[in-house]
Amino acid sequence: MGEYTVRRFITIFFVLLLVLMLATASADMVSISELRQQVEVMGRWTQTYDTPNGEVSVDIPIIVPEVENVPILQVSAVMGKDVAEEKGLHKSVDQENAGAGIFYDDFDILSKLNANVDDAAMIFCANPEKIDLAFLQVSHNDPNSMRGGSWDYSSDYYYPNEMNPETLLAEENEQMLSTANDALAVLLQNYYGKENADYDVDYVEVRGKARKRVGRTKNDLGAYKKDYPKGTYYISFRQKLEGIPIYAEIGHKMLTTNQTYVTQETALKCSRISWININGLEYMDEGSFMLNATWMREEKRIQEDVPLATLDEVMRALEKRIEEGYIRDIDALRLGYVCYLDDTSPDTYTLYPTWVCDCIYANSPREQIEENDVTDAFRENFRYEQIIVDAQTCDIQAGWIDRDEGLYHAEPMTWGKMQ
Repeated sequence: MGEYTVRRFITIFFVLLLVLMLATASADMVSISELRQQVEVMGRWTQTYDTPNGEVSVDIPIIVPEVENVPILQVSAVMGKDVAEEKGLHKSVDQENAGAGIFYDDFDILSKLNANVDDAAMIFCANPEKIDLAFLQVSHNDPNSMRGGSWDYSSDYYYPNEMNPETLLAEENEQMLSTANDALAVLLQNYYGKENADYDVDYVEVRGKARKRVGRTKNDLGAYKKDYPKGTYYISFRQKLEGIPIYAEIGHKMLTTNQTYVTQETALKCSRISWININGLEYMDEGSFMLNATWMREEKRIQEDVPLATLDEVMRALEKRIEEGYIRDIDALRLGYVCYLDDTSPDTYTLYPTWVCDCIYANSPREQIEENDVTDAFRENFRYEQIIVDAQTCDIQAGWIDRDEGLYHAEPMTWGKMQ
């Protein structure tokens, strides 16, 4: 057999192998509607696994958005200063404590919340001449500032499927959680417009009245603070675009030290939208609240719809980490977007479909995780982490990203590439 014939045979072999791989990949990819059907058939994820650290039991619902398509979206940040100026707000007279930010007064929003006060809410945002951050804060009699000092509170955490907003009440608060949700909708619609104010609740923390901290643990609480009349609701929320929640931005996994390879330009672009992960409202009543929001604007659709890995593939990837001893507990698994950097403009980012898994994740299978003796809340475990699972490849990102390329997403699989 001649050399040319051998090369030709090898070429044909690898072409056939590639076709087989693509066919296999196609068979393992589904639409969002098919994925949702798989989740509905399965119901809850209930399974006990043997691991190097003993049994790990999983018993959670799997959450998939009620949409028909999963587009790849290019987005940009809505800058807080732009929001304030587009609303025609005036800068506060006193800017002494603004630091790298700007204070504005909003005399209208409290009436929209039906607050019976003749006062202005305080708006705080970054000063772009000093720091490049997109966040917007809106507050009046901020509950956190009212607590201050050595005061703490009891609390309980809930995912949306674990609570009824019409019946959940904070300590001595006559307003239910649903009222806080209504206030959140009013605030977001007022500052970002009704067409761009869609959101999902990530979780809710119901906080008790402020009490004197008298010991090390969360339960070591003494006398109540006299001028703190009732408990509050902390609503962690996530913006939705095209009906899909943006759960995180990839920069929260970024590690910047003199031993890593993340450039300053990349780090600053990540930092601009870093508060996506802490979008939240603490609400006592219509006259006492604090909103933190970092919002995105859709620029264009890069892909109208993309295929997704099957539920079996996603679970196999997570089960492997459980059985290896990394994942010690799972509290939630939800499909949404993660915001990645893109290189088309200094101002744009790209949203890719990703599973977000709230879990206890060890640094190594043999690690003995130290207990937090201050509180047993899942989210305050020393190894609590939101790991992200690529919704197409099922690759898992846990731990830190120490170089620029890890903050960008590879080209997605498309329906056209699979044909």
